[in-house]
Amino acid sequence: MREDDFRRFLEEYPTITSFKVVEDYVSHCRVMESKLTKLDVIAGNRTEELAALEKAKEKGYGYCRALGLYFEFAREHPCAHTSCWEPMSRYFYRLSVDMPPDDYFDIISEMESEYECILGFGRDEFFAKACRERIERIPVILSPKIKKKTYKANEVEIAKQICELAQKKHGDIHEQEILAILKKLKSVTSTILGEFIKAEEPYIILYYKAIGGKTSEEKIAGLAKTLAHEYLHYMEYRYCLSKGVVSSENKKLSEAMADFFGVLHILKCKYYAAREKETVAEDRYDDWNRKFGTSWPYADALHFYTVDGIGMGFSTEYADYDDFGSVEKLREVFGNSHDPDVAYTLLSEE
Repeated sequence: MREDDFRRFLEEYPTITSFKVVEDYVSHCRVMESKLTKLDVIAGNRTEELAALEKAKEKGYGYCRALGLYFEFAREHPCAHTSCWEPMSRYFYRLSVDMPPDDYFDIISEMESEYECILGFGRDEFFAKACRERIERIPVILSPKIKKKTYKANEVEIAKQICELAQKKHGDIHEQEILAILKKLKSVTSTILGEFIKAEEPYIILYYKAIGGKTSEEKIAGLAKTLAHEYLHYMEYRYCLSKGVVSSENKKLSEAMADFFGVLHILKCKYYAAREKETVAEDRYDDWNRKFGTSWPYADALHFYTVDGIGMGFSTEYADYDDFGSVEKLREVFGNSHDPDVAYTLLSEE
């Protein structure tokens, strides 16, 4: 590799530090060339990743540009390989092409504790009865990426609400009432805060810039809620697989359980950033109220505030949810998540 190629590479990808380029230039070049000449090793024989690199080489790109394209692909598909994962702690990573959060030292130390609390909270309150296998951590990637998703109501949801209205009014419904239903169920676009990735070795992505927060406490409160949310998706996936079925296809059921679990976690584990966690929890409750009945699936978490026909308002105290029956309702819904129809009936019953 020529020196001018190397300089251009560093200018284009200044955040790549995992190869210790300054300390050992020769070793860095050898690593880069090895990654491009042994494509089957780095890509794990996955055809998409191989094609991405082969295409770059066919177009006559040098090693630097080809490797750059590969890192761009890895940013979009972080499960492609773990060689681009830069460890920040035992279970938290970033992609080597991404800069870490400015205050990530403070964040990561607390998030390791939050992760332990999530496992303990889940083990003690929810998963022990449903999942006999050991509850364990899976890797978590912190990403600065901003992603949005649009949720659209399907024909079944629209027809269901119209039928419910027709039954209540004994068939005497008007055009304006149907239009109101259609307006309520219009598409909703929201920012994705995290993702659980189903893979041979599952992992979680937290989009820390989307989660936001001005102080470390605010960031940790948002990250903790989102991590708990995504971890419940993982446990649902494992539990359903242990029952011989795929994880729930009912998006509203899955997101309602995960979002409520996330809120319960930060209200249960308030040893750090208690005020910020209460604020995050209440803001989420307000979101559920504003968007309840729309195509936004998270809003169905509001069903956990009704038990045996009795409703409760928001509380910052976890004990209130336990006493009221919301915690037990989540246990029951989760325990039946391998049968989405039954679980959603339990969730939505008044």
